[in-house]
Amino acid sequence: MNGLYNRSFCACAGTNGFPTTRPPRGSEIHGFKTGAYRRRIESGMPYAASRWPGSRQLQASDDECRDAYRLVRLNFIPGVRLDIRWFSNKEALIEHENSLKAQYGLRLESELRRQQECDGYCTYCNTAVRFQVGTGATFDGRPNLREGMRCSNCKLSARQRLVQLAFSSSSSSGWTDARGAILERHTRLYRTLCSASPKIIGSEFLGPNVGKGSHRIRFGRAFIPKVSRNESILDFSYHDRSLDFLIHTDVLEHVEHTHRALVECHRVLRPGAPLIFTVPFFTALDSTLVRGTTDAAGRLVELMPGEYHDDGVGKRGIYTFYNFGWPLFSMLQAIFPRAEIGIAYGKREGFLFCDSEDDWWNMAPLIFRCYR
Repeated sequence: MNGLYNRSFCACAGTNGFPTTRPPRGSEIHGFKTGAYRRRIESGMPYAASRWPGSRQLQASDDECRDAYRLVRLNFIPGVRLDIRWFSNKEALIEHENSLKAQYGLRLESELRRQQECDGYCTYCNTAVRFQVGTGATFDGRPNLREGMRCSNCKLSARQRLVQLAFSSSSSSGWTDARGAILERHTRLYRTLCSASPKIIGSEFLGPNVGKGSHRIRFGRAFIPKVSRNESILDFSYHDRSLDFLIHTDVLEHVEHTHRALVECHRVLRPGAPLIFTVPFFTALDSTLVRGTTDAAGRLVELMPGEYHDDGVGKRGIYTFYNFGWPLFSMLQAIFPRAEIGIAYGKREGFLFCDSEDDWWNMAPLIFRCYR
């Protein structure tokens, strides 16, 4: 099958499983109509690969032809949507994650270590695009594919596209008239979600001494003035049961009081409204690693070497209190009536394990969703 894949589909598929030019338009596959080809394959009639243009007279069995058809249809034809698989228990998620590793063996992640860009398909743009593999964050020089795989068109990273995909698929009627909030304001993800939900409220945490719900002008790294609304995940200005949805991305690991933050998220959501968020979550950890805490005077006490994540403001970044394991999910299940973890693994969509090394820190493309 590998030879058939690499040689017969050389005009539309690369060695990494991504289209090198574009997916077939309409019903085209190398000049043949997929409808006729599908009927021939489904009826069991042979269709030698040597009859396909560009096949270099390569002969293929009926099974190989059938597999090749499915590969092209599932991976390259526009309109085939990647769905997030949701899990409500630990065992099922780990089994699915292990099956992905067994099936794909992190081969693609390893190949991307040596590339700056690759072809793919953006789930938001709904078109073939180029992905920028690395965007700064690395693991000892290896690109962080969770923060990378940035679309050349919409500029969303893999993590941001996963949030957008979960958001768009969490409502059958759309979010046009919904009043929700996201705990970021000056990001591409915020602007992207605004197009689907114009009433969304974006905010930043400007510090404990700034009034909640108030607006301030702050200056980013380029000294460009930006008006931001101040909201703390520990004490929102929103009324009880006032939001149709709430979104935050990689926030909880920087908040010392996790349970208090999640209870506050639960408070502001209307019944049936979702909380959608990402967080570095390690399925191999049965307990959460506490990296630091604060003393009675509010001073930081580091229990492990300091870990800082880029927050787009300071040069050093923001401190990480936790590397979350399964106790976080137990906490969510205790607070929310329905809590689940979603995973979307897609080679062409750029949703991959964050690293090419198979170790406990290697995260799958995961996202959390909880309903009040």
